[in-house]
Amino acid sequence: MSSVPSSVRALLNTLNRQYGQQLPGKIQLVEQMWNKLVEKCSYDEFRDLQIRVHSLAGSSALIGNAAVFNIARALEGFLDKLLDVREHRVSLPDTAQRTQISAYMQALKEAGDNGLERIRFF
Repeated sequence: MSSVPSSVRALLNTLNRQYGQQLPGKIQLVEQMWNKLVEKCSYDEFRDLQIRVHSLAGSSALIGNAAVFNIARALEGFLDKLLDVREHRVSLPDTAQRTQISAYMQALKEAGDNGLERIRFF
């Protein structure tokens, strides 16, 4: 028998559903941000993208979406390598790096479209 009250389980299920409904829009926003940066890359916009991807990874981990978490975390690490926060600058991604980032974006989109992979805590 679970020690988690049914009201808490119901709330978590509601949050999970809401997150699942919002996830495609969050991923679409990240993809739009990236598409804008392909043509013109500024430090602030690139940093905003990195922060958005970081938030996507964190919220996915919190809600239990392992697929989106893993992809977003990998993308975040890749983006981190291009940022120099101390110097407030970004290294423009070369063709291979842009291809890799686009592949991460596609994987995120597919993971979001496939719904939630729920981790059972109870």
